[in-house]
Amino acid sequence: MKKKVDRWPVVATLVGVSSLSVLAGTVVTPALPLLEAHFSSHPSAGHLVRMVLTIPSLVIALVSPFAGMLTDRVDRRLPLAVGLVLFGLAGGSGYLLSSLTGILVSRGLVGVGIALIATSVTALIADFYQGDSRSRFMGLQAALMGIGGVFFLAGGGLLAELGWRPPFLLHLIALVFVVPVLFVLWRSERVSEPGAADDARMPWGDVAFLTMAVFAGMGGFYILLVQVPFKLDLLSISPTLSGVAIALSTLVGVFTSLAYAPLKRRFHYSTILSVTFLCIGIGMAVTGYSSSFAGVQGGLLIVGLGIGLIMANCTVWLTSKVPAPLRGRAVGIFMTGLFLGQFLMPLASQLLVADFGLTRVLTSFGGALALLGLAVLKRR
Repeated sequence: MKKKVDRWPVVATLVGVSSLSVLAGTVVTPALPLLEAHFSSHPSAGHLVRMVLTIPSLVIALVSPFAGMLTDRVDRRLPLAVGLVLFGLAGGSGYLLSSLTGILVSRGLVGVGIALIATSVTALIADFYQGDSRSRFMGLQAALMGIGGVFFLAGGGLLAELGWRPPFLLHLIALVFVVPVLFVLWRSERVSEPGAADDARMPWGDVAFLTMAVFAGMGGFYILLVQVPFKLDLLSISPTLSGVAIALSTLVGVFTSLAYAPLKRRFHYSTILSVTFLCIGIGMAVTGYSSSFAGVQGGLLIVGLGIGLIMANCTVWLTSKVPAPLRGRAVGIFMTGLFLGQFLMPLASQLLVADFGLTRVLTSFGGALALLGLAVLKRR
């Protein structure tokens, strides 16, 4: 007998698994200054420690297209289960590792796990839900991911008070989701099955546009994730407060995520994307220009308004354009843009900070993203 796809175990499993990609970055963010201090004798500690946060994004960007093709060829739930195990074990191993090289390798394996998780679960959500139900679910997913980000950031900050190692243990949460993936998702009927791809056509223009959009938007957010702890450290702000500052920004995004479905019924995808970029850009500029904790927090709250919309809007837009047989591949390309932005934009910002200073870099990137918001307004 078929099971309804809106039953809470299916929703809980899909949302819970989705939050893990947020966990990978947020839990280690407050510990970055401590990690840099621990490995201060390493000649490239400044750059390599920041790569602890961003290296998973590079690996995800490289692996996601292949993960997407895999999810179209085999049952999407098998790569999802494998990704969860790899994510949990590789991420948790950071607690035991003693070399910066070893930590970077483990973070690369975390990236492989996230690539399998992110492509599989996004395609599965599109398989389970259609139309307005998909918009509501994507909004709920983004909201609960935001809530997860709040707890992961705050938890990472609290654990960082004990040292740089404890935050890595939070990755083990991924292992808890293996059981519901195997016993809940595998037994639930989907409303849209992948099927054969012979007659399906990929809308390359839409895929390319949305890939670049998420590259810029989430890349900008990751600039803040990487740079804000160091900015606040210069203001003598503790790791706990640093984690709380970013977590509150994520919490604001929860409310805009919950508002996504009604917003989508009134406005076109491009209008919502324009507002998203304006919020991220203006908030980043305010954060960079501020010289107090209150100012930085205010800028981050503005950014949170946009972050709460970008993933729900772009994924619903993408999956509405791509036929089910090609959905895994399209999502894989989309994830490449998402995580390549999270890797390259913080790296570029760090190189520019050395020459121009953190304030000028953040305000410049913020201004560019705000202008991009105006440019995408008429995209249909």
